[in-house]
Amino acid sequence: MNRQTAKAFREDLNKALASLKTKYEAEIKVGAITFGNSNLKVKLDLTEKPKDGKSIEQVEFEKNCWKFGLKAEDYGKSFYSQGEMYSLTALKPRSPRFPVVGKSPFTGKSYKFTHLVLKDILSEGE
Repeated sequence: MNRQTAKAFREDLNKALASLKTKYEAEIKVGAITFGNSNLKVKLDLTEKPKDGKSIEQVEFEKNCWKFGLKAEDYGKSFYSQGEMYSLTALKPRSPRFPVVGKSPFTGKSYKFTHLVLKDILSEGE
């Protein structure tokens, strides 16, 4: 086994899991893949999709928003950090240094932030 084999396996596994996602109405993410000379280990994470049409991230946000003084309606609101705009997509109360997750609308990448970026969102509600 080598890195190229692991990469190809990940692609094939993602294709094969597509039908299972539909069948079990779940989100299935392929995590870390480790390999040795003759074996390959894969971490899978299966999360049931909420039935009300909200994303898993939004449901988790709504569970945790009160801990940061936010409301459920604040999910997806825009905030700025270092002159760049991001959408508020997650709150991680178990991550004290960087509990806020924002997604760049330009790249689609998610980034972690300190709680200080929430001041603009919190000031809007006053």
